[in-house]
Amino acid sequence: MHSEASSLLWEVQFDPIKDTLKLFHEEAKKQNLTKLQLALGFVQSLTEIDKVVVGVNSLQQLREIIDASSVKVNTAELSNIAINKS
Repeated sequence: MHSEASSLLWEVQFDPIKDTLKLFHEEAKKQNLTKLQLALGFVQSLTEIDKVVVGVNSLQQLREIIDASSVKVNTAELSNIAINKS
């Protein structure tokens, strides 16, 4: 029962940006990157960002983040998937 409630809450929270998330997943696939690589590469490519702080739950996650940290992406190409909070 708890997992059903969590699943429903997840759907409600992310429903407004579902289409944007789909575009994000498609862009990662198009650029032959993992979603982590695209997200981290995007943030690291912003001139306004000096450092990125991440948390990890396992050695595998740490390895994935280290591997993804070398990826740079063109932020202008990703403007179509920006999430605007109104």
